Amino acid sequence: ALTSLQAKINEKPVIIKLDGLVEQNDRQSVISIAAQIGIKSGLEDDSIDEEDILEQELANAKLYPAMHAVLSALKNKDNENPRRIIMIIENVLEFAKRPMQILLYNLLDLARDGRCILGL
Repeated sequence: ALTSLQAKINEKPVIIKLDGLVEQNDRQSVISIAAQIGIKSGLEDDSIDEEDILEQELANAKLYPAMHAVLSALKNKDNENPRRIIMIIENVLEFAKRPMQILLYNLLDLARDGRCILGL
């Protein structure tokens, strides 16, 4: 199915794979997307104590700008023509269970705008 979809696009798309059981939070998902498209998110070296509420809050403060930067890079890299993106999301219900579902909403916006094909 993926091969026939690539043939219809007439160019080589960027393929990104996410799994809600592997990337267990938005932070891990953003790091994974960034790694798959070859950029740094700025979150890779952060080690946070999941039990420390203050550390979690500080980590979230850094997450949203990093998420915006990574999603912007998906839309248009270095002012080139818009990229064709195929995003394969496994265990999508795990993304839907997350608080606020910010990453999921942003990915759905990419698909709605025609910038991304989502495979769920």
